[in-house]
Amino acid sequence: MFSADYQKTNTKPDKLYSILPTVLSLLGQIKGKTIVDVGCGTGFFTNSIVQRGATHVYGIDISSESLKIARRNSVETRGTVEYILLDIFEDKLPVCDSICFPFVLNLAKSVHDMLRALEICFFALRDGGNIVLVVDLPINNKSHSVLQKQKEFGAVKTLLGARKNGTSLQVDLYNRKKKVYSFQSRFFTSKCIEQCLSRAGFQNILWHSPIISKKGFEYMPDLFWEGYQDICEIGYITALKVSK
Repeated sequence: MFSADYQKTNTKPDKLYSILPTVLSLLGQIKGKTIVDVGCGTGFFTNSIVQRGATHVYGIDISSESLKIARRNSVETRGTVEYILLDIFEDKLPVCDSICFPFVLNLAKSVHDMLRALEICFFALRDGGNIVLVVDLPINNKSHSVLQKQKEFGAVKTLLGARKNGTSLQVDLYNRKKKVYSFQSRFFTSKCIEQCLSRAGFQNILWHSPIISKKGFEYMPDLFWEGYQDICEIGYITALKVSK
């Protein structure tokens, strides 16, 4: 799925000023901990995590090209970053305290694959560890004004069929209203995701609203973020591996 154009998404308003700060907030206290960034791509989340004091961060991805760029983009910190070529739907993860899992769940080919990935995550986490997931939740029957606003924010998601588990999902990413990257993933209902998390062993499954950083309000025009939380088509989930 990797393309050099994907790096252009790193400065999208929604990714920079909402998705990133929301994920970092939900991860909680990470200083001194070991974190796994699933689907790390070119290191967008990975670098931010290690800069917040994580002792060790594993960035994993299925694309060797992405990992090459991620290694070049690595920041110098006291913590260490290790990039690993790995398939979350097949391979074991390093043992860790927290898992950052943004948008990769929608790349599952089936509910079975999604459950398998979550079981892999559960097995890798130490007791008391947490997982933060970001998933696509498309809106049906969007008006023209909503579509235009979504392009400003940075993403338009279109369900290519019935609203049921496994239906193809078209994702178009924009920066400054210009389409910079497109790909297809799959839609899964909120209920299905919750059930798979529970079946994998997770507890304390919670949904969260996105936040917008202070810089987001400072750097973007007045009223830019109006309506964002209602039409961003993103779900944030946290869950715990409760100590036995």
